[in-house]
Amino acid sequence: MKLFKKVCLFETGVRHLKGVILLRSFSVRLLSIVLCSFFILTFAASSFPLFLSARSEDFSSEEKEALLSMIYEADIPTLHKMLSERYITCRELTEFYLERIEAYNDTYNCFITLCPDVLDEADKRDEAIASGEDFGLMYGIPIVIKDNIDLSGYVTSNGESLSRESASEDAAAVSLLREAGAVIIGKTNMSTSAQMARYTISAVSGETVNAYSPELSAGGSSGGTAVAVSLNFAAAGLGTDTNSSLRYPAALNGDVSLRSTFSLVDTSGTIILNGVRDVVGAITRSVVDQAIMLDVLTGGEHSYFKNLDGEFLSGVRVGVLRELSSESSLTDDEGLKAFDRAVEELGSLGATIVEVSFPEIFDLSSACSENLEGYEEAKEIFYSEFKNFLSENGVSVVVFPTYLSTPNSSGFSEDNTPVADSETYINNCSYISPVLGTPEISLPIGYHSRGAGIGMEIASLRGEEQTLLNMAYSYELSTEHRESPSGAENLHKNENGLTIENFDNGSDSGFFSGWGRGEVSLFSMKAVPAVILVILPAVILLINYKYKSRKKKKRRE
Repeated sequence: MKLFKKVCLFETGVRHLKGVILLRSFSVRLLSIVLCSFFILTFAASSFPLFLSARSEDFSSEEKEALLSMIYEADIPTLHKMLSERYITCRELTEFYLERIEAYNDTYNCFITLCPDVLDEADKRDEAIASGEDFGLMYGIPIVIKDNIDLSGYVTSNGESLSRESASEDAAAVSLLREAGAVIIGKTNMSTSAQMARYTISAVSGETVNAYSPELSAGGSSGGTAVAVSLNFAAAGLGTDTNSSLRYPAALNGDVSLRSTFSLVDTSGTIILNGVRDVVGAITRSVVDQAIMLDVLTGGEHSYFKNLDGEFLSGVRVGVLRELSSESSLTDDEGLKAFDRAVEELGSLGATIVEVSFPEIFDLSSACSENLEGYEEAKEIFYSEFKNFLSENGVSVVVFPTYLSTPNSSGFSEDNTPVADSETYINNCSYISPVLGTPEISLPIGYHSRGAGIGMEIASLRGEEQTLLNMAYSYELSTEHRESPSGAENLHKNENGLTIENFDNGSDSGFFSGWGRGEVSLFSMKAVPAVILVILPAVILLINYKYKSRKKKKRRE
């Protein structure tokens, strides 16, 4: 129908253009030529992409297989490019993840619920993309959510076997992601009532095991999301964090996770364990994706993604916290060695390393827990001490291991590794953020010989999410420690080593950029000056020349 209207518009323009040549008034003729040319050029501009744009179905089976293989480990900007340039459809992207879930989830047990209408949702995104609508980076991106976060029409189990009614509306975080165009694949497993941090074992779905070593624990309580994201069952996922429930499983499974400043992300529609500590946050495979998810979860008031700085580390003073490093016989040497290497890498990337000590950290959690009536007052006192600590040492951030103990065996393993209390197996430093309401980010720095991931955390003051993301991004760009889990390999092959650039139909810049993909029309902001200054004058001069020639010919006759 759209093409029919464009053809009619074109015919109208040509018909009137022929007529205006006979007009005697040059000014009227000139104005008419401009208007008619506009109609013709509008047709050309809007129709050109219809004939040149790549379509997913246009590729050979070999090319399609190569494109599908590129989804594996791809970050959100790459997936967005593939969708917007029509190399793949949202349905194909979603089917890629569903195929992996079917092939591997029986081993890892990440889900409590899979959404049966997910492909219908993907088709809706494809229709919008095909219509030429503008859409953001999250549009058509499949994600998963922890099952203590409401999803309209589905039961929120909280990992419990209790009978509950389906949620009548989405949680605030889910609503924002849906508005951004994300596609929800399913709801992930979690520790029952979010109570167990060492494991992800629920009364509903049993245990989720480690993405790198199924005989090891996934960590908790957001282990289902962490493992699903690591295994490429989705592009990203949502979880919650009371003490270290995002960061600990993210570290064990080679993911990135950010616990944001308390109350920065709306927790409405989420089952809360602790009303003064709980936050909703994302688990991703990269810092870039973490920034994009935070953009959406905070309502887009500040673009963390657009403000990422890959050279941030140069000249930054970084405090190194080693509290608890030798406090327990369960402290893991491999984890500490990986952390030491990470600190050296920070220094080699331009950071100034400052060894610091914050002994008050041992009193943080206990002081606030024992004095619940005066919690807010105690929190602000400790926050002032933390601010002074950073200032006195001349540092803006501190780093420390995400966890200190040897990775636990799975909860049902016969050789289950003994662990001490939570203050030992999860670094006491990790309690800075929950108690003080400050942000912390965990990212991969290596892997344990038993297979589990090892993480490093970066902490700063309230509202300093951009600082943490920039530092983590700089480090990630230069080190690339994340590895894909070997037990769940890519199901699609790229035999000829093709890249996305091999499929690019348009140049990277200039007037014709994006025409082949239908993403830039002739009347985009960049193209308007070219149309006015080049094409229209040329058309006018040509027609005026024809008119004068015709007039001279008549005079001779």
